[in-house]
Amino acid sequence: MLLRLYLYTIFFLTIIFWLTFVFFIFYLNPYKTDTVRLVLFFVDLTLAIFGTLGLLGFYLRLRFLKKGAILSYLGHSVRQAALLALLIVGILVFLALNIFNWWTVSLFTIIIILLELILRLR
Repeated sequence: MLLRLYLYTIFFLTIIFWLTFVFFIFYLNPYKTDTVRLVLFFVDLTLAIFGTLGLLGFYLRLRFLKKGAILSYLGHSVRQAALLALLIVGILVFLALNIFNWWTVSLFTIIIILLELILRLR
């Protein structure tokens, strides 16, 4: 019952984050807005991607892996979704700040991969 509550909460929050993301897309001019709104845009996008990838990862683990506790699937999916969302939005932030080149993205990707390996060892 607790797992179902977690999944429904993540699902409804993800819908809310995607709706606010669409609101930002239509009503936010990135060239004329202040820094706070731009940060809120990126935070909202991160949370929307995080929720979507977390639910998708949990579903795929539940569908194709038939071993282990089901609640552990949620933990692994949430961790990997958070890191992947951070990677995607981090690259978009690099583009927005005009510091996007191959070595900054490569270094950022290596840091995210090392963070995943460190978290996996725990």
